[in-house]
Amino acid sequence: MARAGGSTASITPTSFHGPAELEQAYARVAAELEQVAEARLSPLNVDLLHASSVALAVAERLVPLRDELAKLHDFDLRHIDLLADYARTAWFLHLMRPVPARPRFIAEARREAEALRSKLLVWAKPFVASGVFDAELVASIRKRRRFEDHAADLVALSQLYRGAWERVRGKCDVSEADLTRAAELGPMLFAWRSRREHAPDPELAEHMRCLRRAWTLLDRAYAQCRRAVVYLRFDHGDADQIVPGLRHNKGGTRRATRRTKAGGGGQG
Repeated sequence: MARAGGSTASITPTSFHGPAELEQAYARVAAELEQVAEARLSPLNVDLLHASSVALAVAERLVPLRDELAKLHDFDLRHIDLLADYARTAWFLHLMRPVPARPRFIAEARREAEALRSKLLVWAKPFVASGVFDAELVASIRKRRRFEDHAADLVALSQLYRGAWERVRGKCDVSEADLTRAAELGPMLFAWRSRREHAPDPELAEHMRCLRRAWTLLDRAYAQCRRAVVYLRFDHGDADQIVPGLRHNKGGTRRATRRTKAGGGGQG
């Protein structure tokens, strides 16, 4: 029997090479990526770069065991042969992930909105004391700390000043231009936040779907390799050193071993 070495303390792969090889691996499995059903995607609940690195190191460790694993009647050797390509593809797609656009004017508008909201609240205080502004309304606006609420605050404050403009004009440092700008900034920031939450960047959304497919292929192949090695190396007790679990669930090793012993499988 071939000797299988390796440990979780030394997990860095020796054959990752450069960007060209990552891209070549992606090209080799691109057609398979398209075949992964959306309804069967694996949950992306791992550190993907770490998981890919672990999988690539494991792919090297499995080479000495390939002939023995080939004798298992229900084990597909493609899981070993493609494991490195799946790992490199997941790594490549993670590195190529597009950054969602966030125009500079949005950041500047947020700062302007904060400053304008503070100014309107500062000058609202004496008008509350004199009974010109509704005390409860101003108090409720002042309590809100989340920026998500501040877009609506600008609109409310603008309307508050407009409703009593003949009484407050010239008695504070708030100008008509300030009120006009507040009425513009509020809806603009609200619309930007809504687009960000409900209509994500199409390029980013498509890339994330592709990344999930790549992780699914890697996760499935790795789980099958782990299942086979746990069975093959059961008497040696070194399966976790050869194919460690990617999710690091406490107690997962014992559960996986018991399932394998009973004829089941899967990664813990």
